[in-house]
Amino acid sequence: MANRVSQAGALALVIAGAASGSWACPAGTVDMAALSEMFDTADAACAPADTLPAHDACQWTFDLRAPAALALYEGLVADLSACWEGLADTGVNHPDSYRAMTFEAPGARVVVSEKDKSVLDATLVTLRVYPASGG
Repeated sequence: MANRVSQAGALALVIAGAASGSWACPAGTVDMAALSEMFDTADAACAPADTLPAHDACQWTFDLRAPAALALYEGLVADLSACWEGLADTGVNHPDSYRAMTFEAPGARVVVSEKDKSVLDATLVTLRVYPASGG
């Protein structure tokens, strides 16, 4: 499992977002490389997800139910909402806490999720890109 993100690292990610004026919506077709570069900081890079292909997804790992995880999730949703219309993912039946938003981007669907995994004693914030034609 990836190193856990600190409160300071999550704050750096949120500050690096659209609210600071330094974040810009990607031009052209959206892919994982473009998105992960936009959201990486020196304090908290979006690491390859343990169970998902690296070209499709990356994630940040926090202590279970850390307030910083929710702050990051909400910050990512706000940043992506500035670019594209989002739709809440309500079709998930998950034993722990779970929330997700899906955004229709040029050539792709972008999903940001926050998931509590009590068995791992962790909360995961995941950024995933699906090709527009499937996923």
